Amino acid sequence: EELHPDFADRILSSLEYVSRSKRIVHLELDYSHNGEVLTFDWSLSPELDENCNCISILGIGRNITPRKKTEQELLLAKEKAEAADRLKSAILANMSHEIRTPLNAIVGFSNLLGETDPESADREEFVSLINRSADNLMALINDIIDIAKIESGHMVIEKKAVDIMELMDG
Repeated sequence: EELHPDFADRILSSLEYVSRSKRIVHLELDYSHNGEVLTFDWSLSPELDENCNCISILGIGRNITPRKKTEQELLLAKEKAEAADRLKSAILANMSHEIRTPLNAIVGFSNLLGETDPESADREEFVSLINRSADNLMALINDIIDIAKIESGHMVIEKKAVDIMELMDG
């Protein structure tokens, strides 16, 4: 096993500190073992004689590599969850806007319809606008439901070849 080269000075200064201060020191050190980096938590304790002079230093090391890996995995998972949460918030804000647009048209033109003469030439145009807005709102709500089904794993996604030019022309 080889000690990571950056830690040689740290070990020496820690041993000197323990010897001078007569205090316990804790430090983490990385070792290279068979191509894998292992992290150890070390506790360095002074052994004192009857005059309180440091005569030796006892070092106890514990392999904390699994804990370190778990901490890194948890940190990565936390960062991914936070990114997903920010993305979801942005999507919800956008959806709110997208839902309000056709809903405002439905409400607005319904109100105008109620205020116009039943024989008015605008009546047919208002009904047409209300129907188009209702269709847009229904399509948006169906898309939201589909996204929720995909996220929850309740929708089967079918992969198939598509002619992009035909799709764009259609």
